[in-house]
Amino acid sequence: MKRTLRISARHLRGVTIAMGLALVLVATVVGTEPAEAQTFTLLYTFTGGTDGGEPHAGLIQDTAGNLYGTTPYGGASGAGVVFKLTP
Repeated sequence: MKRTLRISARHLRGVTIAMGLALVLVATVVGTEPAEAQTFTLLYTFTGGTDGGEPHAGLIQDTAGNLYGTTPYGGASGAGVVFKLTP
């Protein structure tokens, strides 16, 4: 008994696109060099008192290299602080 496999042009196009995407993904993963390990230095520990507490938002840097941020807790009124770290 002889079987004939029939594939529609639409199905063939879909398979071709899927294979192309898979090749791009493999080439991207294989061609990517591993990232260098980063080391971090603790600059300051907030006490939760007048210096603020639990900073968890991002920092903003000015052109002089100063970093600015906020804390939601602590401060003179207990409502948080705006802080500045100088280089």
